[in-house]
Amino acid sequence: MHFTPGMPDSEFTARALERALRALGPEELSARLQSPPELIQTWINGHATMPERKFLRLVDVLDDIGDPPPS
Repeated sequence: MHFTPGMPDSEFTARALERALRALGPEELSARLQSPPELIQTWINGHATMPERKFLRLVDVLDDIGDPPPS
């Protein structure tokens, strides 16, 4: 079996975004991701795919706030 790295699934991304949103609130998360709150909610709802560069920034945000990634 060959593993090809890529973006995590939308459910994982949504859970990670929800954790960051609870910890920081919509305005602070929006500022840190440099994305409007409406777009963040669209990613959480699964109506759009979060770009990889934004996901990597989200990982940094979660690391900064000391929140473990969702399991």
